[in-house]
Amino acid sequence: GIYDCDKDLFDWVIAPLSENDKSLLSQMRYRPDSDLEHSKTRFKSLDCSIMELADDIAYGVHDLEDAIVLGMVTRQQWQEGAASQLADCGDPWFEEHIGSIGQMLFSGKHHQRKDAIGGMVNALLTSISIKVVDEPFQNPLLAWNACLEPHMAKALDVLKHFVS
Repeated sequence: GIYDCDKDLFDWVIAPLSENDKSLLSQMRYRPDSDLEHSKTRFKSLDCSIMELADDIAYGVHDLEDAIVLGMVTRQQWQEGAASQLADCGDPWFEEHIGSIGQMLFSGKHHQRKDAIGGMVNALLTSISIKVVDEPFQNPLLAWNACLEPHMAKALDVLKHFVS
């Protein structure tokens, strides 16, 4: 959704869209259960899907790094709460590298931790592809979204929930 104060600007942005695209774009994923939650739109533009993935990857991986540096996460917590799930997420990269990632993250050496973090970011980024959305949008910026491959989406979800 949008804030009431942004409605005029939002209307200006979507003015060039077809009525069908406007209707689809205004659909919500779900209705919140409480007044403290807000509704989320069902669809997003290509650029928004890219920004959302970039944000999720940055926070999911770099929050892990911060938690390790600050001593908030131990190697044992990593093994039990994330590494075991990442090893079983179905992604070949994580299955192959999860052991060395854990060693590098907790080696106590800055450059090794950075290499592990960079490896995870790279693996996530290179698993992104541009796909057609399920609904028949006419505008190409709405008809396509950046998406993580399903196994990597699961891996990112593990990382995000582990540090939250």
